Amino acid sequence: MFDLLAYPGYNTITGRRSMDARERVRKYRTVGGGAQMVRVEVLVPAEARQHMIDEAARLRAARRGQRALSHEEGRMFDEAIERYGARCLWNCKPSRTVAGLLTVAEQLKAHGDMRAWRLALGIEESVANATR
Repeated sequence: MFDLLAYPGYNTITGRRSMDARERVRKYRTVGGGAQMVRVEVLVPAEARQHMIDEAARLRAARRGQRALSHEEGRMFDEAIERYGARCLWNCKPSRTVAGLLTVAEQLKAHGDMRAWRLALGIEESVANATR
C-alpha cells in the first residue's frame, strides 16, 4: 500500500507547509510547554548538580500545575513499570507526574491481572489522600 504521509511531495499535495526548526522552537517558547520560561545557565559544584536538576524539575512542575510524586507514589510508579510495563503500558509512556500515575492506574485496571488491579487501587487511594 502506498503511504501518502511518507511521500516527499505530501505537503504540496495537501497544501500544508512543513514547519522548520526555528519556527517550531519559537512556537514552543510562545504557546507550548516552554511558554513564559527562560533558559538559565549557572556554574555549580559537581556534587550539587543533581540537586539543581531536581530543583529545576520541581519548579517546572509547579509552573505547569503538576506536583512531584511522593516517595510512596514513586515506588508504586516504578513497581507498575517494572512488573506490568510490557503487558499493561504497551500503548502509552506515562510521565512521572500525578497525571502519569493516574494513567498507569487506568492501564493497570484495563489490561492487568488482579494484582495489577490492587496496585491501581493503591495508586488511586494514595493520590486521593495526597490531594486532601
